[in-house]
Amino acid sequence: MQTSEIRLHSSRQLLAVLTIAHLGAAAALLVVPVPFWLQLSCGLTILASLVHSVRHHAMRQGAGAIVALRTSGRGMEVQTTDGNWLMVEVLGSSLVTPWLTVLHLRPTPHRRRVPLVLLPDMLLPQDYRRLRVWLRWQDAFGHGADDAAML
Repeated sequence: MQTSEIRLHSSRQLLAVLTIAHLGAAAALLVVPVPFWLQLSCGLTILASLVHSVRHHAMRQGAGAIVALRTSGRGMEVQTTDGNWLMVEVLGSSLVTPWLTVLHLRPTPHRRRVPLVLLPDMLLPQDYRRLRVWLRWQDAFGHGADDAAML
């Protein structure tokens, strides 16, 4: 199987979804009868979460953000913003659909799972299709990891 490298781009769709979700959480604070200091504290936490989520997941910036994927017969590697390539294991809890792909990755030298959310506007259409096919073939032939023990 040939090696395929895929560059990831920022996503306006994910930016919109994250912003709406965080605004909804902030709006819910307004109707909850709690002291103002608690509303303010929770509001600041929601704002910090929005900033981190947008930078890391939608804009592909910040420490440890994944900016590229490399697939081959050996498995998958990811490149982070610092330029390092890491071999990762694609866990069986990953989701692959035509409009959304959520990969649960476990870097080989580490044990902590890393989520990677991919929407069609983050990569070229042919790269998105090729990645989805690669993931399906990995699953079909049992090369994908089964992380049932992790649940």
